Amino acid sequence: MKDGNLALATNWQEPSVLEPTVRDEFQSPVGVAMVFRRDAAGHITGCELFAGRVRNIFFTRVAK
Repeated sequence: MKDGNLALATNWQEPSVLEPTVRDEFQSPVGVAMVFRRDAAGHITGCELFAGRVRNIFFTRVAK
């Protein structure tokens, strides 16, 4: 989070705010996209990351 907005931070760049594009999809000004995935009940199960040559990297949500 950065100033109350969803943001993505890397080791080499400042956090980049992700702007919503459509439901469950966010895009950064530097071309990174994050898409949240849901199950049949509508609960978020994880997300996919797309960034340049990196595509379809899936992160599974785990319980706390």
